[in-house]
This record gives sequence, C-alpha cells and structure tokens, in this order.
Amino acid sequence: MDNQNLTEYERRRLENVQRNNEMMASLKLQSAAAALSAEAKRLRVGLKSYKVSSKKKPKTESSIVTRRSLRTRGLPPDFSSENGLKDDFESSLPEGPLSVRDRVLLDKILGVSKQSQLKNSDLCFGDDEVHEKKPLNCLIKTESRGRVESPVDLGSMTLNAESLARIMPSGIMNLRFFPCTDSTMIVAGDKDGHIVFWDVDCEAERDGVFLYQPHKHPVSGISIQEFSQSKIFTSCNGGSIRLMDAEKEVFDEIYSSKSGIFSLSQRPDNVSSLYFGEGNGGLNLWDMRAKINPSSSWTLHEYRINTIDFNINNPNIMATSSSDGTACIWDLRKIDSVKPENLETVWHKRAVHSAYFSPTGSSLATTSIDNEVGLLGGANFEDLSTIYHENHTCKGVSLFRDVWPTFSILAVRIPYFRATECKKSPSILDVIGIQKSREAIWGWDDSYLFIGNMKRGVDVISTACRRTVMTLQSAHLSAVPWRFSAHPYKVGMLAGATAGGQIYLWESC
Repeated sequence: MDNQNLTEYERRRLENVQRNNEMMASLKLQSAAAALSAEAKRLRVGLKSYKVSSKKKPKTESSIVTRRSLRTRGLPPDFSSENGLKDDFESSLPEGPLSVRDRVLLDKILGVSKQSQLKNSDLCFGDDEVHEKKPLNCLIKTESRGRVESPVDLGSMTLNAESLARIMPSGIMNLRFFPCTDSTMIVAGDKDGHIVFWDVDCEAERDGVFLYQPHKHPVSGISIQEFSQSKIFTSCNGGSIRLMDAEKEVFDEIYSSKSGIFSLSQRPDNVSSLYFGEGNGGLNLWDMRAKINPSSSWTLHEYRINTIDFNINNPNIMATSSSDGTACIWDLRKIDSVKPENLETVWHKRAVHSAYFSPTGSSLATTSIDNEVGLLGGANFEDLSTIYHENHTCKGVSLFRDVWPTFSILAVRIPYFRATECKKSPSILDVIGIQKSREAIWGWDDSYLFIGNMKRGVDVISTACRRTVMTLQSAHLSAVPWRFSAHPYKVGMLAGATAGGQIYLWESC
C-alpha cells in the first residue's frame, strides 16, 4: 500500500503495529506459546491412552416397581386393609390381660384398699369420736339460715413448687383421687390411652409415678369404688373397658365395643354395678355378677353421654350430660326401656360436658361450651340459675376427645330442636365431640365450684353469690388447668390437670 495516499492517522497506526511486532519478536513469546501448546497436546494424548472404559451395569428387575390394584389383576378385595394407614400409626397392644409388675405400686394399692375396708365400717355412724373416719359430707356444718358453711379457708390454699409434676406424655382427660384418708394417690388418663398412678407421698424411686398404656384411644372415664379400691375401672373412646385388679396384678379387658365409650361411673352403694355411656346417646348397665354384659341398656340422649353421676343421698337418682345440649336427672327405678322419662332437664345452647351433684346431693352443676355454668336446686331440682363463665379452650382439636372411631363426619346427623327447648342447635363439632370445654367441679361442700380460666388460674364460683368470688393463682402455674379433682377426705387439697400432661396440687396451709 502506498504510504503517500494514507492519512496521518493510518500512517501512525501502521507504525505502532510494526513497533509492537518487533517488541514481541524480541521477547520470543510466540515460540514459547507454540512449545506450551505442543506439550499440552502430548499430555492429552498420554492420558487418553490410559483411560479405562467403564462397563455398563446390568439393569436389575427390582429397580422399577409396577403397582397394580387387585381389581386390575382380577383378584378379590383384601378386607384386612380396610382401615388404610390407620393401623400403621396406632400403638399395638397385646391381646388379653396386661401384667402389672410394679411391686411398690401393687403393695400401695392393696394397703390403701385394706385400710379403707376396715375404716368404712364406721363411715357416717357412731359418735363424734369417729369424725375423722366420716366422709366430708357428714361433717358439713349448716347455719340456722340454711346456708352451707365452707369448711376450708380459700385464702390458705397454695401451690408449692414441690406439688407439681409432668407425669404424662400428652393431654390429661380424666383424673381421680383415691378415696382414702391416710394417703394421697392420684390416677389419671391421657388422650393417648396412658394410665398413670402418682403416689404423692412417695419419696422413693421414680417419685412414685407409675405409667402404663392399657388403651389405644383417649381415656374417657376412671372409676374407683370407695369400698373396693383394689379394682380400678378405665374406659376409652375406642370402645374398651379395662379393669386394673391389684390382687391379680393385671389390666384386663372386660368389655369391648365397636362404638365409642365416652363416660364411666359406679353407684356409690354398689361395687358390682358399672354404668357407661356408649355410642349415640346410649347408657349401659353392667352387673358384673351376671353372665350377660351389659345387663340393661337405654337410649337417654340424642348424642353421646359425656358424664354420669349419682346422688350421694339417693343413689337411684342419676345425672347425665350430653353433646345434644342437655343435662338430665333420672330415677333409675322409673326408667322405661322403650321411652325413658327424666325428672328434670337443663337446656344449654351447646354441648354439655359435665353434670355433677353437690356433696350433699341437693344441687346439680352443669358446664357447657356456651359459656354458662348451670345450677339446679330446690326440693325437686326445679330451681335453675345460670352463671356466665368463659368455658372455651384456646387450643385446637388436639386438646379434645377424639371422634369415636366407627363414625365419620359425613355420617353425623344434626338433630332438630324445638325453639322452646333450645335457642341454638349444637354445632357439628359439639355433636361428634371434637370441641371440649373446661369442667366445673364441687369442692368439699355446696358453697363453691372450681373451674379453670384462660389466664392460668382457677376461678372459685360462689353458689350463694352466683358469681366468681376469687381466683387461685400461682407463679408455678405455667399452663391452663382444665380438669380437676377434690380429695374427698382432705379439705383444701385440689388437683388440677392440663393439656400438657402436668398435674398441680393445691393444699390448704
């Protein structure tokens, strides 16, 4: 190219290119790059010559699983798997009796039972010298006005750090004191079917806590007959009743049903009779001396019976609470098997989860999810009054009793209520038992009711004032108590249970 025809810019550019080429040649970079390229090529060839070809692994026939239904294979259905995955998650219990091998527990129960049998011969009889052997309802003082005087100073009831324990793995559904004068023993049941015995006075191994699992479903009832404390009856929503016999050292299944069992009780004057609520509003009587079980059956409610209680002064008078929104009083001598007629009925807007007679038998207290506590009194239980109290729990379904296993939600039929009987029909959650309220229990006379509140306290309701007069509180109370039991012989001793498996024990100083 003729440099004369180039512009000044192009001429300078060519000069810079020529100068750069001369500098690169002086550094011998091109020869070094060629040598490196040849060495890299030689290494690649060497590595390639030592490469071992991988052999293909043969395909195994089990790598692919083909799922085919019994119908496509032309086989009949397998009814053993009709419960689906349910059986895989339920804890398996061995068939037949479950042995009890804790010798310490058995000796304690047998000793308590023997002492009670010796002392019960003097119950409510004799002079003032045997007052310490009488039940508390024989010791209640009555003023000239007819008002019941409380034998306990509520202000002296305290909760100590040593009087609380988490003794169960899940939410406690029921708890009872052993009805004995010389010992403090508690039996409780949780929603996973566990039964625990807690000897509060024990300071030995395991702090007196003995845990068993005789059931696979939530424990719905615990019954300890005062005249036969070596036999403890327990029931569960899954439809079974077991007898813990300390003399035979077993938990024996004495009754099983496809329907759920939601309540359990015994008459105070009969150790051989067992009453339990089964299925859709049914009440069964089982006389254990007879060969037939149950001995009698009645349909008393539209839906499940949640509690059964007997009047201490007249054991023929029985009270039941139900998810159909009613609590009823019955005379067992007049219940017709075809069309039972009750003596009185308390109507609530929602499910009634407890109905208990007072220690003297002159009043009845009911608890419902409609945030009302009912009081029924009078000579013939004709006087009704209601007290407002927030009875809901803030937790979800896990706190409440399970739906009975043989019924699905789609199969539940909502009942029809007359407007004069109930302002609002029970919700579907009330009917199938998913929702559960706290229960009010009587203390040691007819003066006060005890019920938990959402502020981690225990409200004390005065039956005379028809309102909450005080609240038992403690820094040690870390959860909402919703089940209670008052010691029948130790005034001021109150046990409260929570949905986390804890038991708190108040005592009167």
